Amino acid sequence: MLKKYLIPILASAGALMALIMVIIGLQKPPVPPIDHPPATSPFLHYVAGSGIIEASSLNINVSTAIEGPVEAVFVQPGDIVEKGTPLFRVDTRNLVANEKQASAAQTVAVANFNRLVNQPRQEEIPPLEAQVKQAKLRLSDEFTQYSLFQNVCDKRAISFNDFNQQKYAAGIAKAELRQAQAELDLLQAGAWIEDIKIANNQVEEAVAVLNVASTQVERATTRAPFNGMVMQVNINVGDFARGSREDTIFQDSIMVFGAIDPMHVRIDVDEDDAWRVFQGAPAVAYVRGNSEICFPLEFVRIEPYVIPKRTLTGENLERVDTRVLQLIYRFQKKDLPIYLGQLLDIFIEAKPSQGV
Repeated sequence: MLKKYLIPILASAGALMALIMVIIGLQKPPVPPIDHPPATSPFLHYVAGSGIIEASSLNINVSTAIEGPVEAVFVQPGDIVEKGTPLFRVDTRNLVANEKQASAAQTVAVANFNRLVNQPRQEEIPPLEAQVKQAKLRLSDEFTQYSLFQNVCDKRAISFNDFNQQKYAAGIAKAELRQAQAELDLLQAGAWIEDIKIANNQVEEAVAVLNVASTQVERATTRAPFNGMVMQVNINVGDFARGSREDTIFQDSIMVFGAIDPMHVRIDVDEDDAWRVFQGAPAVAYVRGNSEICFPLEFVRIEPYVIPKRTLTGENLERVDTRVLQLIYRFQKKDLPIYLGQLLDIFIEAKPSQGV
């Protein structure tokens, strides 16, 4: 009896339990409410695209004109600075030394020019005048003796050699007077005009060298090119700052800088939809993750050159083997919780797909 009734009862209970479990398994769990549903286009005809926020000046990769170890960094990411504000400075010790050397050379060149222009010095004239006077007296003495020799009646009273010596001594005294007088005249005439021109050119050259040295010192400090925000700082004190060169590839720029009033959105539109876009088309941007945050965009321009797609959204169905037309729109950030480099969902009013 036990086997006759117990086994069918257990089998029926098992089947009933299995049926209950199947029914429970087929029931769908309740769908949780969506806090922020996907964005929907406000336009009847539209083109959708992804946009990335960037500076209205484009993102400027700040470099350095003078390579060297960084001596000071004056800003932090997020700082709003005015045009000409120092951003960072490289080591300037050798540049300052060159500037001092050039300044000293300029001082010497100016002094030499002034010395030539102010010739003669009054203190230099009396010695040469005394030499002229001395030469005149000596010439007078020598010619007096020579005249005595000439006026001797009996030429046998003096030797021929003594007569010639006195004659030549008088000639030498005359030449010495001419030399002394010429030196006095040269001194009183002042500097030669060509020497003054050379000295003036040396002053101009020294000034130019000093300007170059001062400019190098100034270039060691990289400054903000215009009013804007420091978006990234990728260098610290002690790092070696290198300038951008064609034969060198850097992963990070020294700093990223740009104007953020207003901000721009660079929108990628698939080339298949490029023909539907028109100048001045209205557009609306939606923040990813919260479609309730949306704002209108103001048309700026259409980039006329279609390029390979570079900005990727990370979606599984995203095509990467395509080309895109880029559109630039602008907006005012105000108090919107959005940031540079952020991706937005964009809807642009477009022409109907039935015709061009």
